[in-house]
Amino acid sequence: MIDYNSETEPCWVPLMKLIETHLFDIIHTGNAAGRCIRLYGAGNYWHAFEESAYQLSLLFGTHDIILFKHKIYPFLVVMASISDDELQAYGKNHIFKRKSPGYRELVGVEISTKQYKEWHKKKEIQFFLSPSSHK
Repeated sequence: MIDYNSETEPCWVPLMKLIETHLFDIIHTGNAAGRCIRLYGAGNYWHAFEESAYQLSLLFGTHDIILFKHKIYPFLVVMASISDDELQAYGKNHIFKRKSPGYRELVGVEISTKQYKEWHKKKEIQFFLSPSSHK
């Protein structure tokens, strides 16, 4: 996993660095993902965005899923996260399609654009109905 010294920076800093430096490329690449689940490591977590987030939620159940807005992308971005421990446990019984420092690809299930859009819309509605999203 990507190492960081918890005494020098909070655990959320690696994720913020990932989003600030690579979000546009991640979103652009994610649109062509197909059955591929693209995971990006930051701190002790792995994060999937958009279609990959949907695939990850199908594979691991409803995990940490958040929506956020970003200045470079005009739409809400959906992100799902799993811990490094969960991914390592999964990797004991499954082969990664691609594995490099800070990046993993898993083979997901075949999904339709309609399924993904319905899931995304549901997450958007939950986001706007949540009182914490208005803070």
